[in-house]
Amino acid sequence: DEPFLSSRHECRWHGVSCESRLIIDSSTGKVTGASEEVVVAIDLSGMGLTGTIPHEIGSGIITLEDLSLYDNDIVGPIPPSMTTLKDLYFVDIGKNWLTGSVPVFGEYLTYLYLNGNRLTGNPNRGKNGINYDLKHLWLHQNSLSGTLSDRISNFGNLEQLILYENNFSGSIPTTISSLTKLSYLDLSDNAFTGTLPDSLYEITTLVNLYLSKNQFSGPIVAPIRRLVNLEFLWVDSNQFSGSVRPAIGDLLNLKSILLQDNQFGGEMPDPICGLFADAAASDGAQGQLTRLEADCGGVLPKVNCTCCTQCW
Repeated sequence: DEPFLSSRHECRWHGVSCESRLIIDSSTGKVTGASEEVVVAIDLSGMGLTGTIPHEIGSGIITLEDLSLYDNDIVGPIPPSMTTLKDLYFVDIGKNWLTGSVPVFGEYLTYLYLNGNRLTGNPNRGKNGINYDLKHLWLHQNSLSGTLSDRISNFGNLEQLILYENNFSGSIPTTISSLTKLSYLDLSDNAFTGTLPDSLYEITTLVNLYLSKNQFSGPIVAPIRRLVNLEFLWVDSNQFSGSVRPAIGDLLNLKSILLQDNQFGGEMPDPICGLFADAAASDGAQGQLTRLEADCGGVLPKVNCTCCTQCW
């Protein structure tokens, strides 16, 4: 590989990948029969890059599909020109020093990783009437704020929504049930409030559900038993109340449950204790649970639990 920005053709530069494409005559719109090499991917992750992302990356490389600048020291905003790239489907600029807001990329962008920056404001909610292709949205460890909009339903292809360690507030919108492919939801360490909408329990594809360190309140209700694929349920450090629902014991794939630092009371239901790997269920099924934590410590525990792996 030639050094980046050398005098050689850019397709020979380190971190640059190209493809041969047929040339289309701009005046007629017809294929000329000739071909040329065009840039489709740039990967300069972990290269110690400094400065800002040049505007030309969006306006001058219109064939770009994949941009990886992860783990550098890049500063400044994301150039608006990047949002005009129609073929762009993968962007990873995580772990830099980016500032400004999260722009709206094209509807065909599939993977967006902007975690570990200094981005602010409320991420743009997309345009009405467009069903975005986005599958992974990683915005954790920024300074983003505001509420989750009802327009989250525009992102029905999301599989991973990771927003932890930001300043989001408000309640979870009922339209979250539109995310029928979501397997990983992490809203922990924000300022979310309110009760969990019943529509959350309609996302039966959920495997990882992390709601720790917020201000959620009210009970966790029986429809949680619909989340049959759930493996991680972390709701610690909130204001949830009521009894711990036996319905959680119907979730046979659970591996880790964190309930501590809430207002739950009463007994830990036997069906939940029966989820442990060394506890055989009445039907002979083997549980997978290895971690269960609750407010069961002290002289006057809130929750009486004989099977918890840790009592707080």
